[in-house]
Amino acid sequence: MPQLDILSYSTQIFWLLICFISFYFIVLKNILPAILLNIKVRENIINTIAQDNDASALEIKQVNETFIKSNLLVSDKLEDCIGVLTTEVQKHLKYIPIFVTIRANNEIITQTTKEVFSSKKISNL
Repeated sequence: MPQLDILSYSTQIFWLLICFISFYFIVLKNILPAILLNIKVRENIINTIAQDNDASALEIKQVNETFIKSNLLVSDKLEDCIGVLTTEVQKHLKYIPIFVTIRANNEIITQTTKEVFSSKKISNL
């Protein structure tokens, strides 16, 4: 077998070195720059996405803070309105028993007048 012949070792080593060195320079000059460029582009994309996410997170935080402030303001105004309404309702609630008694008296008066006019004694007159 020629591969195991001791005399052919030198030529095999020579061609191994030639092939290895040529492959090394091809990889070094052509393939590695393309890989490094791809890595740099990906890093730039990741950095811009991270910056956008940070800006979005800051914007979301600001919107959330303004929402909370406006919610507190609205709840304070609502509590003020409820307080004013309850005082107004309490003022007007004083008059409800008077209106109820007047209405009851009116109903009694109308009922008795109907009875009086529907009775035979007055209809004969």
